[in-house]
Amino acid sequence: AQIKEKYRPAFASLENQAKSRLSGLIGQAKSEYSAKKANGESISYGYFYNKYMGAANSMEASTDAAVKSVISLVRKELEANGYSSSYADEFLKQYESSKAALRNSLMAEVKAAL
Repeated sequence: AQIKEKYRPAFASLENQAKSRLSGLIGQAKSEYSAKKANGESISYGYFYNKYMGAANSMEASTDAAVKSVISLVRKELEANGYSSSYADEFLKQYESSKAALRNSLMAEVKAAL
């Protein structure tokens, strides 16, 4: 438990960074949409989807890599202290669960806006 507690702040920091970056991306998409609408330009939902989903997928991949890197450190420290590395699985499960909940929330928000 002591080893896992040592890494909780790192995971919380990664989560906050990811949410902040995603919030910025959403703000950028909303601004671009509003500007196009205000200028009377046609709105291509495919354009927005491709542009912003690509950026979101890239962010997700970099966050996944960072989380996996920290989990690897946790596993190594657990093993070095005679514990099973599987105790680090809790972090991965939490991350995947949080990521899925955020994705579902965002998709519901987008559907409601359309």
